[in-house]
Amino acid sequence: LPHNLIVDRCYVHGNAGEAAVRGVALNGKSLAVIDSYLSDFKDQAQDTQAIMGWNGPGPFKIVNNYLEAAGENIMFGGGDPSIANLVPSDIEIRHNHLFKPTAWRGVWAAVKNLFELKNARRVLVEGNVFENVWLAAQAGFAVQLTVRNQDGTAPWSTIEDVTFQLNIVRHAAAGMNILAADDPNPSQTMKRVLIRHNLFDDITSAWGGQGRLLQILGWAGGSTDLVIDHNTGVQTENLNYSDGVPHLGFIYSNNLTPRGAGSGFIGAGTPEGLPTLIVYFPLAVFLRNVLAGGFALIYPPENYFPSSLAAVGFVDLAGRNYRLAPSSPYKNAATDGTDIGADLDALEAATAGVVSTTEPPADTTPPTVTISSPTAGQTVSGVVTITAAAADNVGVTRMDYLQDGQLLAALTPPAFTFPWSTTSVSNGSHSLTARAYDAAGNIATSAPVAVTVNNSDLTPPTATITSPTSNPTYTTSSSPLTLGGTAADNVGVSQVTWANNRGGSGTATGTTSWTASGIVLQPGINVLTVTARDGAANTASARLTVTLSETFTFTDDPLTPQSTLIRAVHVMELRTAIDSVRVARGLAPFAWTDPTLTIGSTPVRVVHLTELRTALSQAYQAAGRAAPTYTDPTELGVIKAIHLSELRAAVRAL
Repeated sequence: LPHNLIVDRCYVHGNAGEAAVRGVALNGKSLAVIDSYLSDFKDQAQDTQAIMGWNGPGPFKIVNNYLEAAGENIMFGGGDPSIANLVPSDIEIRHNHLFKPTAWRGVWAAVKNLFELKNARRVLVEGNVFENVWLAAQAGFAVQLTVRNQDGTAPWSTIEDVTFQLNIVRHAAAGMNILAADDPNPSQTMKRVLIRHNLFDDITSAWGGQGRLLQILGWAGGSTDLVIDHNTGVQTENLNYSDGVPHLGFIYSNNLTPRGAGSGFIGAGTPEGLPTLIVYFPLAVFLRNVLAGGFALIYPPENYFPSSLAAVGFVDLAGRNYRLAPSSPYKNAATDGTDIGADLDALEAATAGVVSTTEPPADTTPPTVTISSPTAGQTVSGVVTITAAAADNVGVTRMDYLQDGQLLAALTPPAFTFPWSTTSVSNGSHSLTARAYDAAGNIATSAPVAVTVNNSDLTPPTATITSPTSNPTYTTSSSPLTLGGTAADNVGVSQVTWANNRGGSGTATGTTSWTASGIVLQPGINVLTVTARDGAANTASARLTVTLSETFTFTDDPLTPQSTLIRAVHVMELRTAIDSVRVARGLAPFAWTDPTLTIGSTPVRVVHLTELRTALSQAYQAAGRAAPTYTDPTELGVIKAIHLSELRAAVRAL
C-alpha cells in the first residue's frame, strides 16, 4: 500500500461547468491532506467526493482544508476493501470547511451529503463547518453515520469509537442520519459514538427536505452506547425519528432544541415521547434537555419545555447568537453545572478561521419585506391572517412575524401566511412587524403595522365525540374511519376540524352536529383530535385514541407446498389485504389485471403474482421500510405455494 504521503498546500480542482469525480482517494497508510483547497467535484449521476477512503487502514489526517463536492465532501467506506477485515481507522478530521455552492442547486443532480462514514473506526471530527445541502439525490441530511457493507463482501464493516464535537452544521434540509447496521447486507453494529457540543443551525424545509434534526434507525441491528450531549439545534420538523430495532446504552442529555413542527421525539408506530423512548431506546438516559414547544407530560422528568425558542432566553435569537442570557432559567442547569446546549465559546474557538476568505463571494444583499395584511389602522378580532410580501436577490429562506416585538411565528417557504389568534392578547393597539432572512443570514425588518384588537367573546365552545364511541379509546381493524359528534358555543360554532397525530387533517361537515369522514388510520395507536372554533377564535378540543389492528385471514392457511392447489380466491384475498395496507399509507388501490377474478373459472397467471409483489413493495416504500425479498424474484414460470405464503407473511408484517 502507498504510505507516508502528505498533500500539503495544494489546489486540486475540477473545471467549472464540467463533471469531475474525486479530488483525493485515501487508500493507504499514514496519509494526510492539510492546508489545501479541493473544489468543483460534481456530476449529474455519478457519486463525487473531495476526499474518499475505503481501502486503506490509516491513520489519516484531514486538517485545515476547503472541501467542495456534490456527492459527499468527505466519505470513508462506500466501497468494499480488497483487504480482508480492513476498517479505515485512526482518522482525524479537524478545522475544515465542507461546502456546497448554492449555485449548484438544480444544476448538478447528484447532491447527497456533506460528511459520511460507512466503515470507520476511531474517528475524531472536530472544529469543522459543514455548510449547504439540499434535497436531491438523497434526503438532504448534512451528516450520515450509516454502517454499510457496500457491495456485500465486507461483513466486518462497522462504525466504532467516533467523536463528533465542536462542529457547526448549517443550512441543510436535515441534520444527522444514523443507521446502526447495514440492511440488507450483513455488517457489524455501531458502537460508542459521541455527538456533543455541536451547533445545528437553519435545518429547515427551505432546503427542500423535511427539516428533521436527527434520524436514528436500525432495522438489522441497533447501536450500542450512542451519546448525544450538549448540542444546540434549530430545526423545523421532528427532533428525532426512529424505526427498526432498539438501541442500547442511549444517552440524550443537556441538548437545546425546539420540539419542531412534527412530533418531537417520535418513532414508527409509537407516539411522541416516552412510548418512543421505551420501544426504541429502552433504559435510555433522557435528562436536562430543553424541548421548546414540547409537552412535559409525555417525556421523562427533569427536562424543560418552554413555550417557544423565544422563551428560552438567548442573547440574540434573531441574530442567531444562541448563547444563554444571564437571565435564562437554563443557564448552569445542565447535569455538569454548565449551560444547557453547546458550549458556543469553545465551539467558536475550535472553528475560528475555518471559513476562508477565498470561498465564493458572500451574499450581502438583504431581502425586502412588507406586511400586506392586515393594514395599518385596521380593527381586528378573532383569527386574523397575517401576510407579508418578501423578495431577495437569491431567495428568502425564513419569515418571522412579531407582535409588539415578541416572536409570533417562524415560517419557511413557500407559505408566509400566519393565522394570528387575537384572543391571546389584550384589547387595544398592537404593533405587527415581519422579518425576512436569506440563506446568507442577511435580515430585513418591515415597517411596523399598528392594528386595534377588539374581542368581546372570550367563551370557548365545547366539542364532544359521540361516534363510533363516546369512550376515550376505540379499537378497529378497518380504515378509513368516520367520526361524529356535537359542538356548542354561546355565540355560534364557526368550524370543526380534525387531526391525526399519525398524519392527516381536515374539516368536518357541519358544526353543532358534525361528521368527519375519510380519516386514514395508521397501524397501531392514532390520537384523533377534534377542534371546535367560534367566530372569535376561541377553541375547544376532544380526543379519541384509536388503535388500528390489522389482521388478515386467508383461505388454506398455511398453504402446503406441492399439495395445496393455487386458486383465484388466494389471489383475491391478497389483493384485498394489500389494498388495505396501501390505503392506510396514503396510496391508491392498485390497478389489477383481471380485477374481477372469477373464483373457479378465471385462471391464475404469473402476472397476477408479479402485480401482488409490486403493489406490496410500493406500500413498504411508502412506510419507509425495505421491500420484502422473494423466492424466484425474476425467473417466474409457475406460481407456487411458497410465493403466496411469502406475500401473506409480508402483508401481515407491514
